[in-house]
Amino acid sequence: MGNKIVLCVDDEETILKSLEMDLSDPTGEYQVELAPNGIEALELCGELFEEGHKLAVVISDHIMPEMKGDELLIKIHEDYPAAVNILLTGQSQIEGVTNAINHAALYRYIAKPWQKDDLKLTLKSALQKYDSDLLLRHKEQIIKEMNEKLWESRETGDETYNPDDKLSDEELYDQIYFSRFFQSLDSKQKKWFALASIGLINADKVLTKTEMNYLNSIVRSDREEDRVKHYIELIKRKTKPDLETIRVSSEQKYRLLTYLSQILISSKKVGRLEEEYFVYVTEQLGADPQATNDCLKLIKHKILGNYLGYKLKEYLGKTNPLFMSGTSQKV
Repeated sequence: MGNKIVLCVDDEETILKSLEMDLSDPTGEYQVELAPNGIEALELCGELFEEGHKLAVVISDHIMPEMKGDELLIKIHEDYPAAVNILLTGQSQIEGVTNAINHAALYRYIAKPWQKDDLKLTLKSALQKYDSDLLLRHKEQIIKEMNEKLWESRETGDETYNPDDKLSDEELYDQIYFSRFFQSLDSKQKKWFALASIGLINADKVLTKTEMNYLNSIVRSDREEDRVKHYIELIKRKTKPDLETIRVSSEQKYRLLTYLSQILISSKKVGRLEEEYFVYVTEQLGADPQATNDCLKLIKHKILGNYLGYKLKEYLGKTNPLFMSGTSQKV
């Protein structure tokens, strides 16, 4: 994988050298590239792209011959929309800045001469935005892939007994409370609970609509970039992760088990692989084996009850349309 590139563009060599000196990165997080004008900047972008580098930030002067800075940034935004654009300007008029804001998603503009510390802080913020946007795109992509896989599975009949695309009221409430519970956890518990949830969902390598919504809650709610990337890889590969032993209070242990059980119930079946991973999860949580067995029995009873309730509603709906609304009506 190539480096993150910070591209500086200015027709004055002394300005370019100053930018290079002020923005050089000894840690190796990114590398600074220089171009003396817009045309060469675009050529350099193409070369860097072919070499596998990632254009993260572009810092361009405004007034340059042949191609002004706002024109360059507009072109870069069209070809490399992920890049974060910054305009340097010594001009009092704001026409070029406005043009870049409107057509190049301009992140910031900096007046010349700049303050070194301000420039470095602006670059740091721009790089953080680039990383954050990249993570967001990864999240959106995995959610899109999960939707596509779910649609494929539904076409092949993998959905068990609920063909309706809408979540039931009970499932909707479960999703809301699951998301709130996940967000209430501290960082360590959040990571453990996310991995345990993903493992349970991946155990049978079949994704249902309700399970996908749980994954969406996890991916969207965790703000730790490296963790989310790890979650995404686990989901893509349908991997059951190894868990660390975690020590929590009895009350928190009960709450964790409750929401993990909710995932199994939502899958509408508990096969051997799900059951084995659930036992493993409870062992890492320090749950009593008898409590684990009782929990599995309750899960299976709940699934059976949901199934019978669904079949009863389906039957009544066919024999008496009044039952289809799901609300009691007097006749």
